[in-house]
Amino acid sequence: MTAENLIEKLSATTGIPMETVAKTCQALADSVAVYVKDMDEVAIPAFGTFLPVKNQERVVRDSKTGHKTLLPPSIEVVFKPSVVLRKRFVG
Repeated sequence: MTAENLIEKLSATTGIPMETVAKTCQALADSVAVYVKDMDEVAIPAFGTFLPVKNQERVVRDSKTGHKTLLPPSIEVVFKPSVVLRKRFVG
């Protein structure tokens, strides 16, 4: 599912115009990004939690050329669905 598909589905389900849904989704993504960047968890009741995981810098080697490259530290975001959301998928 793409972001556009999600926006279309939410718009059709709620009856809210697509432009409003798109702005709301973007605002949610921006808000989550601000907190995750500061290594804070973001929990949305009945939906789930966005967990930041910091990856340390490391050296990787290109398998074709053998050239080594230093990858800088990064923050990965892991989504952990809530029990309520998981139950909706399982039944």
